[in-house]
Amino acid sequence: MVQDDKTPGQTAQSMTEFRWNALYVIADTEPVKGVKIKVELEAYYGSEVNHGRLYPNLDTLADINLIWKRKRDRRTSEYGLTARGKQVLAQKQQWQRNRFDADRERETATDGGSVEESQSGGKAENDDWEATMSTWGDGFGVEIKAEGNEARGEGPLVTADMTVTDHLAEETPLEGGERADEHEHMTVRAWESSKVRYTVSMYGDTETVEAHAEGVLEAARSALPEDCEQVEA
Repeated sequence: MVQDDKTPGQTAQSMTEFRWNALYVIADTEPVKGVKIKVELEAYYGSEVNHGRLYPNLDTLADINLIWKRKRDRRTSEYGLTARGKQVLAQKQQWQRNRFDADRERETATDGGSVEESQSGGKAENDDWEATMSTWGDGFGVEIKAEGNEARGEGPLVTADMTVTDHLAEETPLEGGERADEHEHMTVRAWESSKVRYTVSMYGDTETVEAHAEGVLEAARSALPEDCEQVEA
């Protein structure tokens, strides 16, 4: 069922980085077939984007009324932005421009371009960014969340998500299955540097999570910065 009762800001809160990237691709080339979206995202990530990751995310974007989906022929669908999708994407782009301008002003005002420290807890003034990326297989889901300084956090987040996806594709026959919506069982681990905190959660069917969580968590950790230390999740 299409959800159309959220404001653009509320919709943005539920978006993953992968969904934003898919939305940008669709906006640039609409109407566009799913295979074209797949190719564009693979060029960006530098690795395969499997069908079990792509199409459920496209369905979610359609469910929340950011894109439309229609049959092009018996076997092929094509996608484009709805009016709501254009509104949400424009708001996202404006927010990014505002952040860029604010960062430029802050760098100009500080010595050597470093970020000024606040008085409470030593946290940087722009330590208010967060992003989440997700993937899943049959009976489980994996969510990686980064919180902290955007410039330091986004690259490792994307790399960690790609590493976990590759691990699942190689080590389990489960990639491409149905997403686990209920948290029957969850394993969570967190790592933190001076600027960024990463939290990796694996949830879903108890047997599946227990069987594969350690490999997933090790894969995610291998992609994070070396200065990250494990902390209480």
